[in-house]
Amino acid sequence: ETLLTELGNWATIHDTGEPGTGLMVIVKLECELIKAVAKAEVVGFPLDVDYYLNEFKPLMLKQIEDAQAEADKNYKKVYTVTKKHKEGKGKAAVITFTEETVVESYNLNSPVQVRTILGHAICKELPLTEKGKPSTGADELFIIQHRHPIIPLVLKVKNALKNISFFEGPSGYLKHIDSDNVIHHKIWQIGTSEE
Repeated sequence: ETLLTELGNWATIHDTGEPGTGLMVIVKLECELIKAVAKAEVVGFPLDVDYYLNEFKPLMLKQIEDAQAEADKNYKKVYTVTKKHKEGKGKAAVITFTEETVVESYNLNSPVQVRTILGHAICKELPLTEKGKPSTGADELFIIQHRHPIIPLVLKVKNALKNISFFEGPSGYLKHIDSDNVIHHKIWQIGTSEE
């Protein structure tokens, strides 16, 4: 009641609209939500950590593994490395060189390596990042996914990593969970935390 009175006074001072359409309507709506918001903060929301760790995360990791395996069937980095070998000591030492062929997988989460696979023609269709490079973000690749068979695989990897980051990222759910596997959060009903 106190908040409603204070906000009502504030709305009356600052409201310049027609009666029934301005700030007071919003104030009343916000006050009606206070109990629901308070309950949500107190109760929090439970998180099934066992399900995440034992089912969901392994499923996401399998998606990444499957996408990588599919990409590896058709796209591999192949290059030659020269290695130096030394046998013996001092003036009697013999130095030989051998060449080895190295075959590596492309990292489907690396913008540089994804651009290499896509090639110049497709990269020209992508918007540029702040650094002036073609963007390999999920939103940009989604639009042109029909242009190259590697793009759906890259999108699968990005999606799986994003899902994992919801739980394990810098501000992921697991960082905010209490001992009962419940997250007690703050809801900023009006404005933001900086206000």
